[in-house]
Amino acid sequence: MSDEELNQLRTNADSLAGCLHSLLQKIETMEKGKGEKEQRSGAESPLTIQTDAQESVTEIRSDKGVKRIITRQTVKTRSIHAVNLESSHSLLSSQHSPNHSLVSRDVTMQAKQLHLLKVSVYHCKLLVLSVEPGANLDIRAGDIIREVDGRVLFSDSQLRALSGQITLTIQPAQVYEAPPRFFRLVHQYEDRDSLFTARAGEVVQVLDEEKNKLNVRSVNDPSSVGRIPASVEMESVTMISPFGRGVVALIGAPSVGRRTIKTLLLQYAPHLFATVVPVTSREPNSHEQEGREYQFWRKETILEKIRDREMIEWGELDNQLYGTWAGDIKEVVESGRLCILDCCPQALPYLYNSSFKPFVVHIRGPEFEEAVQLEQLRPKIRSKEELERADKDSDSISSKYGKFIHLTLVNRNTDVTFKKLLSALEDLRSNSQYIPAAWSDISSDGST
Repeated sequence: MSDEELNQLRTNADSLAGCLHSLLQKIETMEKGKGEKEQRSGAESPLTIQTDAQESVTEIRSDKGVKRIITRQTVKTRSIHAVNLESSHSLLSSQHSPNHSLVSRDVTMQAKQLHLLKVSVYHCKLLVLSVEPGANLDIRAGDIIREVDGRVLFSDSQLRALSGQITLTIQPAQVYEAPPRFFRLVHQYEDRDSLFTARAGEVVQVLDEEKNKLNVRSVNDPSSVGRIPASVEMESVTMISPFGRGVVALIGAPSVGRRTIKTLLLQYAPHLFATVVPVTSREPNSHEQEGREYQFWRKETILEKIRDREMIEWGELDNQLYGTWAGDIKEVVESGRLCILDCCPQALPYLYNSSFKPFVVHIRGPEFEEAVQLEQLRPKIRSKEELERADKDSDSISSKYGKFIHLTLVNRNTDVTFKKLLSALEDLRSNSQYIPAAWSDISSDGST
């Protein structure tokens, strides 16, 4: 090929890239105009999400029958403007968080008074389980200690090591920030000592149990805290998500953007969406904290979970085990939130049951030829071989796991794909759903 022909091809490619860029800008402008029109007609203004976080990316790959895990740390900074859905009462609006009005407060006290508090670490946060009766402190069971003298603490031992006068920044925990243990009271109960009253039929959240007494709080008013006898007639209940599903499983070939979309979901509505922290048998690095990057378990414990079929996915790297425990997923489901998983397709047969009721979303890139053109608009351009491999992997997932997939989204633009997923989740909440009959607890003759 002559230099002249090569230059002409470069000119044509630049021209095509410019056309594609202009087209994307036009689409964004049209979407923005539509959003402004909805806003003028009474819809809420767009929500801006800024993410700037380090995330651990774990990929499970199979090499000659041996599962291997490749883990890398990536730093992602991204802004998106997610236009709210048409309904102003959408559960996806962050203003509908059940405890969105909770405010923090500062409590100044002597460190020696900390013995009056029973504190436990729950999801990397210091949760107050109980306060000694008669303690003259503006602290209640169900409060989270966000900071101490402006510093975040991660363990009870750090708290107990304090001395002198300290200032705690306190905030009532969201319902999902405390153990998902709920009971519905059959009869009204009054605790005169703590001035706590619960009506018949009211649901309470159990924070702690001691001396045949339960430390509870009202799920409707987290500031209403008291103690009730364990003998009080109650019905054990579980919160369910408003979407009728327990898990959203995002699957796809490498580099199609599903991890970014998962991160956006978690940041968009933490009262509706949550995820789980993987487990590993290796020792933590100096910068890692238990329950944040990983849960650090003994290798024997993970092997036992694998034998008992309690790991939805697992693998081995450098003689260390990594994986996702089903028990963590169940805890998220019982807290009434959707568990967002970025999992390998091989995990779907395990998840596809009445315990998790998954909504499976296949994220894939555009067809190969289109992907090659769109790639020219990206800061880091992947090779044609990588794009071709991703296209083939996507086709393979569709072919092999199609019976599990409920929605396929072609990810040309992350913002647009994210909004389409939100719209699909809103449809789950507002429309009738058809699920496998095996997921129902009711048999064909009406008995349970």
